[in-house]
Amino acid sequence: MPTLRAYISANSPHKYFSPKIGRVLAFLRASCGIVSLMAKKLAEFQTAFQKAEANLKAAESGLERYLNNRQKQWELLGHGGDSLKDRIAALKKKGVTGASADEFAKKDAEALTLLKGIKDFYAALIGTINNYNVEHKKYTSARDEVKSISTTLEAEVAARDKKKEGIIAMDSKSLPDLKKLAAAVQKKLNECRDTLGVYSLIDENKQQVLLAKLLKDTV
Repeated sequence: MPTLRAYISANSPHKYFSPKIGRVLAFLRASCGIVSLMAKKLAEFQTAFQKAEANLKAAESGLERYLNNRQKQWELLGHGGDSLKDRIAALKKKGVTGASADEFAKKDAEALTLLKGIKDFYAALIGTINNYNVEHKKYTSARDEVKSISTTLEAEVAARDKKKEGIIAMDSKSLPDLKKLAAAVQKKLNECRDTLGVYSLIDENKQQVLLAKLLKDTV
């Protein structure tokens, strides 16, 4: 009695196929493998883009939050400056002299308290600015990742557009999806450019100049 392997070999449908049909089957198997590979590459592009988008969204949220905090802190600093200015004016009417807010603060407890409050608010402001700049770096890093994805996608689309024959043509099914994704990535890049036009890095030195002017105006 023949073994199972011998039976299968003897009754295999492949023995009825011509060599040409065998090559066709091999072609189809290879083609299926290519289609699977291309679908995997598309999925990898999509996953990378989704991750970069999430990072952009998180960083932009941080930029907006810290920028709003910075504005509120400067408003508080402005109110503190006005209060100190009023106190120094009252001291001057009493004959107290001084060339700076620090000099008046040395001679009056209320002026000292107001000046300390301004400096404390300024320290908090600098902390906010540092956090803002960290988020800005995160945003530009995510933007660069999107740019890299866009460049790779464009090259992939161009390569597939040029190869429409033979086995390579089997991957054309995913080409429209690649082009659609490439367009979405490019749109996101344009949005990044607009966002960075609104949210630029904040120079701490410029904030120190503004603080110095605020204190100078109190005298």
